[in-house]
Amino acid sequence: MAQDGATALLDYAGGNPSGESLSRLDTITRRLSKAIAWKYGRPDLSDDLSQEIWLLMPVISKRYEPTKPAEPYLLGYMSLAIRSLARKTPQALENNNEGRESLNNNELVDMQEVGSGACIIDVVDRQLALDAIVSHPKYKPTDMETVPYIKKTKKASQPQVASPFKPRQKREEIARELGPQHKELRDIRIKLDMTQSEFALAIGMKLPTLVAYEHGRTTKVPAKWLENARELLGANKEKLAWRKKFDGVPMLKIIERWAKRLGVASDDLGALAALTGTTTSTISRWRNGHVRPSPSELAAYEQMVEINAVRLTKSKKAIQDNIEVIG
Repeated sequence: MAQDGATALLDYAGGNPSGESLSRLDTITRRLSKAIAWKYGRPDLSDDLSQEIWLLMPVISKRYEPTKPAEPYLLGYMSLAIRSLARKTPQALENNNEGRESLNNNELVDMQEVGSGACIIDVVDRQLALDAIVSHPKYKPTDMETVPYIKKTKKASQPQVASPFKPRQKREEIARELGPQHKELRDIRIKLDMTQSEFALAIGMKLPTLVAYEHGRTTKVPAKWLENARELLGANKEKLAWRKKFDGVPMLKIIERWAKRLGVASDDLGALAALTGTTTSTISRWRNGHVRPSPSELAAYEQMVEINAVRLTKSKKAIQDNIEVIG
């Protein structure tokens, strides 16, 4: 199995992996993801961990050395990835006794250093560099007692001199000073739930220009940009009305409504995941209220549910017609 994993990694690094290699690598990745997820007390992150490793697979495969065992090599990346994923979800690792006992103090410190925004590859490179330094024959551990201690002297307090420059204003304060045109432009973008890049592209404006308008760095907004923004808002009224269906509605109620529309049980995570294009772990986190999709994503899922519900209805009708003909 170890030799199969090494061959699959090398085949993937070559840029043209065979179907057999991809299948073998997928099997190994899923099995190790489940093992690591259980070790850290987060079996619900098994699928997400597997997806995270596949996103990193181009880098992982290129850095793989054939002399190393494949599975321990993959486990190193997975250990860092599961910590990063665990920090992104509200459920703490210490909620599970098994996961808490499997973590030692060094691992907990490393998890805090990695955080949710750190790059796994950078952390691995840093650790490899430190290991190379320590293993060098000329390396000597530094004795902290021999390091000269420099005592910091207390600086004499200097008289406070008023700065001739105007203090920088906070963004909230700038927003309150926006003119009516600037506010309207920004409010339309917020109503459409679009990022500044998406909104600027939609109305034909450059991103720096939009940022300047929204921060009140200009005296007025040209009429053509306001007209384009209003037209975009008018074209999306139906979409905005659709989003209001989700305002203040718990995610559990939305999932129950989807399940009823699709004709499946609300606790059948596998069926709901297949019909919404997600994973069972994602549906589980939605049901438990750990995460919630954005309004745009909810509208997209609602549309997918409606399409699949129509398809299921047609399929059931066709099957029923065939039974009647045969009868």
